[in-house]
Amino acid sequence: MNRVTVVPTGFEVLLLNSFVLLLLTLLLTVVTHAIGPYHIERTLPRVGQRGTTVEVTIQGAVIDKPREIIFFRSGIQAVGFEKLPDLPRRIGLAHSAFIKEQIKCRFEIEPNCPLGEHPFRIRFGTEISSLGTFHVTPFPVIDESRKASDANNTLEKAFPVLPNVTVQGRLGSGSRGEVDLFRVSAKVGQRLSVEVDSVRISHNHYGDSEFDLAVRILDESGRELAANDDNPLHLQDPVVSLNLPYDGLVYIEVKRSVFAPRDTIYCLHIGQNRRPLVAYPPGGQAGTKQIITLLGDPAGDYEETIGIPNTTGLFEYFSDAPSSLSLQSSPYPNVLEN
Repeated sequence: MNRVTVVPTGFEVLLLNSFVLLLLTLLLTVVTHAIGPYHIERTLPRVGQRGTTVEVTIQGAVIDKPREIIFFRSGIQAVGFEKLPDLPRRIGLAHSAFIKEQIKCRFEIEPNCPLGEHPFRIRFGTEISSLGTFHVTPFPVIDESRKASDANNTLEKAFPVLPNVTVQGRLGSGSRGEVDLFRVSAKVGQRLSVEVDSVRISHNHYGDSEFDLAVRILDESGRELAANDDNPLHLQDPVVSLNLPYDGLVYIEVKRSVFAPRDTIYCLHIGQNRRPLVAYPPGGQAGTKQIITLLGDPAGDYEETIGIPNTTGLFEYFSDAPSSLSLQSSPYPNVLEN
C-alpha cells in the first residue's frame, strides 16, 4: 500500500499560523478582561499574627466595589468591607500604574493558619484584581513605623521590646545613614534569633536597593556581636542567630545596605526560637516520614522527623521559626552519600 504525504502549501501554512495567532489573541483578551484595570498596589499592614483579626487597608486603582477577597491558601477570611475616601492626590508609580482608591476590611486569621506569605485577589462581580500579598507571623505584632525619624537611632533611644515579637518598621527617605535600634534584655546562654523581611514584603521593585537591609547585634558599648547582610537562605533579607554571652542588654540595629531615597518598610522578627539555615537531606519521598538534620542553629545541629506531603514538589517547613526552609517532596526515595 502506497503512502501519500500531503505537504501544505505556503498559503495554507500562513492561514494556519494566522488562526493560531487569532486564538492566542482571543485568549489574551479574555484573561485581560477578567483581570481588567483592577490593580492592588499596597496592602497595609503587611503582616498579622495567627489567631488575631487585623484591620487592613488596600490601595490601588478601580478597587472601590469589592465583592470578596479570594485567598490562594487556607486560614484567612476577609470581612467587613468599607470604602475609604480617595487619596487627595493620586500617587503615580514608575510602572505606569497609580494609587487613587482605597478600601478597608478585616482579615480574620485562624489560630492554625499557615505561616508565611498568603497571596490574594479581590473579586469585583465578574472581574478579579491583580495579585496582592499578606504575611502571617507566629508572634504578636507591634508597629514602630509611625515614629519620628530620629526616635530610635541611637543606643540611648533604642526602642525596648520583649523577645518573640514582630516589629513593623520603616526607614525614611530623608537620611542616608538612618538606622533603627531596638533594645532586648539578655541572659547568658540564651538564644537570640533575628530575621528581617523587607524584599519579601515590598510592594514593588524597580531595580534599586531600597529594600536591601542589613542587621547587626550590638552589646551595651556598641561593639558588634553578630551581623548579616545577605545569606543563602533569604538572599537579601538578613537573618542572624546567636547564643548571648552575658546578662544585661543587647541592641538590634536595622539599616540599609545601600541608600535609596525612598521609604523602606520592613518586618523585624525577634525571637528565642531555633533558626536552622540548611536541611539535610533537603526532603524525601512523598507520603513518608523522613529524619532531617537541621544545620546552622547556634546551639548546634539537631534532627526532626518531618512528614513529607503526598503531593510532589517544594513545600515549606517552619518548625518554630517565623520563616521557612524549602524542602522537596519527591516521587523517589532518598539515596544519601555517606
